[in-house]
Amino acid sequence: QNNILYTLLKQISRNTRLLYIHSYQAFVWNQMVSKRLKVFGFQPIVGDLVLKDGSDSSERLPPVLVTQDNLKQFSLYDVVLPLPGHDVIYPKNEVYDWYRERLTADGVDIDNMKRPQKDYSLPGAYRHITVCPSNVDWTHHRYDDYSLPLTLSDMDIIKGIQLPASQKKGKFKAVVLKMTLPSSCYATMALREVLHVDTSVAHQTSLNVT
Repeated sequence: QNNILYTLLKQISRNTRLLYIHSYQAFVWNQMVSKRLKVFGFQPIVGDLVLKDGSDSSERLPPVLVTQDNLKQFSLYDVVLPLPGHDVIYPKNEVYDWYRERLTADGVDIDNMKRPQKDYSLPGAYRHITVCPSNVDWTHHRYDDYSLPLTLSDMDIIKGIQLPASQKKGKFKAVVLKMTLPSSCYATMALREVLHVDTSVAHQTSLNVT
Protein backbone atom coordinates (compact mmCIF):
# COMPACT_ATOMS: atom_id res chain seq x y z
CA GLN A 1 0.00 0.00 0.00
CA ASN A 2 2.83 2.42 0.84
CA ASN A 3 4.40 1.73 -2.56
CA ILE A 4 1.08 2.53 -4.25
CA LEU A 5 0.80 5.83 -2.37
CA TYR A 6 4.39 6.70 -3.23
CA THR A 7 3.75 5.93 -6.90
CA LEU A 8 0.65 8.12 -6.87
CA LEU A 9 2.56 10.99 -5.27
CA LYS A 10 5.19 10.68 -7.98
CA GLN A 11 2.52 11.56 -10.53
CA ILE A 12 2.32 15.05 -9.03
CA SER A 13 4.88 17.52 -10.33
CA ARG A 14 7.99 17.78 -8.16
CA ASN A 15 7.49 21.47 -7.44
CA THR A 16 3.96 20.82 -6.21
CA ARG A 17 5.08 17.91 -4.04
CA LEU A 18 7.79 20.03 -2.45
CA LEU A 19 5.27 22.80 -1.90
CA TYR A 20 3.08 20.38 0.08
CA ILE A 21 6.02 19.35 2.27
CA HIS A 22 7.22 22.88 2.90
CA SER A 23 3.65 23.95 3.65
CA TYR A 24 3.39 21.23 6.28
CA GLN A 25 6.63 22.39 7.86
CA ALA A 26 5.29 25.95 7.97
CA PHE A 27 1.96 24.73 9.36
CA VAL A 28 3.68 22.99 12.28
CA TRP A 29 5.99 25.96 12.85
CA ASN A 30 3.08 28.42 12.98
CA GLN A 31 1.27 26.26 15.52
CA MET A 32 4.38 26.04 17.69
CA VAL A 33 4.95 29.81 17.58
CA SER A 34 1.33 30.57 18.47
CA LYS A 35 1.41 28.20 21.44
CA ARG A 36 4.87 29.35 22.54
CA LEU A 37 3.71 32.97 22.72
CA LYS A 38 0.38 32.09 24.35
CA VAL A 39 1.93 29.94 27.08
CA PHE A 40 5.26 31.66 27.76
CA GLY A 41 4.68 35.21 26.54
CA PHE A 42 7.00 37.58 24.72
CA GLN A 43 10.25 37.02 26.61
CA PRO A 44 12.97 34.39 26.11
CA ILE A 45 12.87 31.46 28.50
CA VAL A 46 15.44 28.88 29.51
CA GLY A 47 15.67 26.19 26.85
CA ASP A 48 14.85 28.50 23.94
CA LEU A 49 17.11 28.63 20.89
CA VAL A 50 18.75 31.79 19.56
CA LEU A 51 20.99 32.38 16.56
CA LYS A 52 24.48 33.76 17.00
CA ASP A 53 25.07 37.47 16.42
CA GLY A 54 25.09 38.38 12.75
CA SER A 55 23.53 35.13 11.55
CA ASP A 56 20.10 34.74 10.03
CA SER A 57 17.61 31.94 9.48
CA SER A 58 19.09 30.98 6.11
CA GLU A 59 22.53 30.17 7.51
CA ARG A 60 23.33 26.66 8.72
CA LEU A 61 24.93 27.79 11.97
CA PRO A 62 24.00 25.86 15.10
CA PRO A 63 21.72 27.81 17.42
CA VAL A 64 22.70 28.77 20.94
CA LEU A 65 20.76 27.40 23.90
CA VAL A 66 19.31 29.94 26.30
CA THR A 67 20.36 29.15 29.87
CA GLN A 68 19.79 30.81 33.21
CA ASP A 69 23.24 32.38 32.89
CA ASN A 70 22.74 34.04 29.49
CA LEU A 71 18.97 34.62 29.63
CA LYS A 72 19.24 38.40 30.07
CA GLN A 73 21.43 38.74 26.98
CA PHE A 74 18.55 38.00 24.60
CA SER A 75 15.16 39.34 23.58
CA LEU A 76 12.31 37.70 21.71
CA TYR A 77 13.80 39.03 18.46
CA ASP A 78 16.70 36.60 18.97
CA VAL A 79 14.57 33.50 19.55
CA VAL A 80 14.13 30.99 16.73
CA LEU A 81 12.03 27.86 16.33
CA PRO A 82 12.89 25.06 13.91
CA LEU A 83 11.00 23.95 10.87
CA PRO A 84 10.70 20.18 11.45
CA GLY A 85 13.52 18.20 9.87
CA HIS A 86 16.28 15.68 10.41
CA ASP A 87 19.08 18.23 10.88
CA VAL A 88 17.74 20.70 13.42
CA ILE A 89 17.97 21.09 17.17
CA TYR A 90 14.71 21.47 19.07
CA PRO A 91 14.20 23.70 22.13
CA LYS A 92 15.20 22.14 25.43
CA ASN A 93 11.95 22.96 27.16
CA GLU A 94 8.25 22.19 26.94
CA VAL A 95 8.13 23.39 23.34
CA TYR A 96 9.97 20.22 22.29
CA ASP A 97 7.13 18.13 23.73
CA TRP A 98 4.65 20.12 21.67
CA TYR A 99 6.61 19.38 18.51
CA ARG A 100 6.66 15.68 19.31
CA GLU A 101 2.92 15.59 20.04
CA ARG A 102 2.04 17.53 16.88
CA LEU A 103 4.18 15.38 14.59
CA THR A 104 3.07 12.14 16.23
CA ALA A 105 -0.58 13.11 15.69
CA ASP A 106 0.20 13.30 11.96
CA GLY A 107 2.08 10.00 11.90
CA VAL A 108 5.52 11.63 11.73
CA ASP A 109 8.36 10.31 13.91
CA ILE A 110 10.38 13.27 15.17
CA ASP A 111 13.37 10.97 15.71
CA ASN A 112 13.24 9.44 12.24
CA MET A 113 12.68 12.19 9.69
CA LYS A 114 15.39 11.20 7.23
CA ARG A 115 13.94 9.35 4.25
CA PRO A 116 15.54 7.28 1.48
CA GLN A 117 13.58 9.43 -1.00
CA LYS A 118 15.52 12.70 -1.13
CA ASP A 119 12.47 14.86 -1.89
CA TYR A 120 10.81 13.78 1.35
CA SER A 121 13.92 14.07 3.52
CA LEU A 122 14.15 17.71 4.53
CA PRO A 123 16.87 18.93 6.88
CA GLY A 124 14.71 21.65 8.40
CA ALA A 125 15.74 25.23 9.18
CA TYR A 126 15.37 27.93 11.81
CA ARG A 127 13.04 30.91 11.69
CA HIS A 128 12.90 33.85 14.06
CA ILE A 129 9.67 34.01 16.03
CA THR A 130 9.42 37.69 15.21
CA VAL A 131 11.48 40.30 13.39
CA CYS A 132 11.70 44.06 13.65
CA PRO A 133 11.15 45.82 10.31
CA SER A 134 13.49 48.63 9.31
CA ASN A 135 13.00 51.73 7.16
CA VAL A 136 9.34 51.95 8.17
CA ASP A 137 7.44 54.80 6.54
CA TRP A 138 3.79 55.50 5.81
CA THR A 139 1.66 58.09 4.05
CA HIS A 140 -2.07 58.83 3.85
CA HIS A 141 -3.58 59.02 0.40
CA ARG A 142 -7.02 60.13 -0.77
CA TYR A 143 -8.31 59.35 -4.23
CA ASP A 144 -11.44 59.03 -6.37
CA ASP A 145 -10.34 56.62 -9.09
CA TYR A 146 -9.79 53.16 -7.59
CA SER A 147 -8.21 51.94 -10.84
CA LEU A 148 -5.16 54.18 -10.39
CA PRO A 149 -2.14 52.65 -8.60
CA LEU A 150 -1.12 53.75 -5.12
CA THR A 151 2.35 52.22 -5.35
CA LEU A 152 4.92 51.74 -8.09
CA SER A 153 6.58 48.52 -9.16
CA ASP A 154 10.32 48.42 -9.87
CA MET A 155 9.51 48.50 -13.58
CA ASP A 156 7.29 51.55 -13.10
CA ILE A 157 10.16 53.35 -11.39
CA ILE A 158 12.57 52.42 -14.20
CA LYS A 159 10.08 53.79 -16.72
CA GLY A 160 9.80 57.04 -14.78
CA ILE A 161 6.09 56.64 -14.08
CA GLN A 162 4.77 59.05 -11.44
CA LEU A 163 2.07 58.34 -8.89
CA PRO A 164 -1.07 60.49 -9.07
CA ALA A 165 -1.19 63.20 -6.41
CA SER A 166 -3.33 62.66 -3.34
CA GLN A 167 -6.68 64.47 -3.56
CA LYS A 168 -7.60 66.32 -0.37
CA LYS A 169 -11.30 65.58 -0.78
CA GLY A 170 -11.01 62.17 -2.42
CA LYS A 171 -13.81 59.80 -1.42
CA PHE A 172 -11.45 56.83 -0.93
CA LYS A 173 -8.78 56.76 1.78
CA ALA A 174 -5.65 54.61 1.87
CA VAL A 175 -2.53 54.17 3.96
CA VAL A 176 0.61 53.36 1.97
CA LEU A 177 3.05 51.50 4.23
CA LYS A 178 6.69 50.90 3.36
CA MET A 179 9.23 48.79 5.25
CA THR A 180 12.24 46.55 4.81
CA LEU A 181 12.03 42.92 5.98
CA PRO A 182 14.53 40.05 5.88
CA SER A 183 14.18 37.39 3.20
CA SER A 184 11.12 35.11 3.55
CA CYS A 185 9.44 37.44 6.06
CA TYR A 186 6.00 38.90 5.42
CA ALA A 187 3.98 41.64 7.09
CA THR A 188 0.57 40.07 6.47
CA MET A 189 -0.24 39.16 10.07
CA ALA A 190 1.19 42.40 11.44
CA LEU A 191 -1.08 44.37 9.12
CA ARG A 192 -4.03 42.24 10.19
CA GLU A 193 -3.40 43.11 13.84
CA VAL A 194 -2.85 46.83 13.17
CA LEU A 195 -5.79 47.31 10.82
CA HIS A 196 -8.15 44.75 12.40
CA VAL A 197 -9.11 43.33 9.02
CA ASP A 198 -9.51 39.84 7.64
CA THR A 199 -6.49 38.92 5.48
CA SER A 200 -7.97 35.77 3.95
CA VAL A 201 -8.02 35.51 0.17
CA ALA A 202 -11.81 35.23 0.13
CA HIS A 203 -12.27 38.46 2.10
CA GLN A 204 -9.67 40.41 0.15
CA THR A 205 -11.23 39.30 -3.13
CA SER A 206 -14.63 40.50 -1.93
CA LEU A 207 -13.18 43.99 -1.48
CA ASN A 208 -12.40 44.33 -5.17
CA VAL A 209 -14.56 47.02 -6.72
CA THR A 210 -16.17 45.92 -9.97
